[in-house]
Amino acid sequence: RTVDSGSGQRIQGRGVSGENEGTFQDDGGTLDVNNLTGNLGDAIATNGGTLDVDGNYTNDRDHNITNGSTFILRGNWNNDGIRNFDVTDGSRLALVDRWTNTGTINVINSTFDWYGIGTGDTVGTGVNDGVLNVTDSTVNLNSTVSLDDLGTFNRSGNSTVNINGTYENAGTTLDLDAATTWNLTGGRINGGVIAGDATLQVTDDSTLDGVTLNADAFMDSDQSNSQYLTVLNGLTLNGTLTMQRVHSHDRENVLRFVGTQALQGDGEIVFVDPGQHYSSERYNTIQSTGAGTLMI
Repeated sequence: RTVDSGSGQRIQGRGVSGENEGTFQDDGGTLDVNNLTGNLGDAIATNGGTLDVDGNYTNDRDHNITNGSTFILRGNWNNDGIRNFDVTDGSRLALVDRWTNTGTINVINSTFDWYGIGTGDTVGTGVNDGVLNVTDSTVNLNSTVSLDDLGTFNRSGNSTVNINGTYENAGTTLDLDAATTWNLTGGRINGGVIAGDATLQVTDDSTLDGVTLNADAFMDSDQSNSQYLTVLNGLTLNGTLTMQRVHSHDRENVLRFVGTQALQGDGEIVFVDPGQHYSSERYNTIQSTGAGTLMI
């Protein structure tokens, strides 16, 4: 049998117990499946619809997400072997909570969202033991994730990686390849080295904690937003950090050191200013906040 949510319809299924021996199909509407156990079975999202599955289950099929559709897998799940996802045509795949991928995820002209849950000992995160191939697409890292969690992560074309959560980089190197746009968008990078040929774009209120920055970084206060970068446990800067202001008197870029900090390395910080000022002007600023000393 088929549970089909057509255009404009919303169907919610709660307490779905046992295996899906039929088909969950979303065709332009919204289909929510909660508390699923057993096998996921056939699940289809197409024509701009949203299929949202939650529970404790096994993914036992390959899946194609097309035509601007959204496929969300929540809960505690894994694959029963090598199971593949193909995400194309402006669609979105979101993997949420505790999950393990052992197949291949192909994302082409689409979006892949990586989520986890909780904090501390209760954190749940995804693990990619398979392959993630991204072409001309956007990857949002929305939770705590590490290099080991990412596994084999191939990027090509004009792709973007947004670090919205926490990237655990201690003891490793985050390599910013020139073919990819790398954004630290209100996220945090803990430890390790950031290197590579690309420039790290810093937006919103982001944090570097005990990082060696061998790559370049860029902060740009636009017409509507100031940008803030907080440093904890020191910063070794061997690249160039550019702080650029637009012509707007109430926007600023702030490099903020909290407590006793050391700014080291042979890099440089470059202020770029529009050259026109007002009495209430904000500026590019290096701040030392809290008790302690900034050592340069």
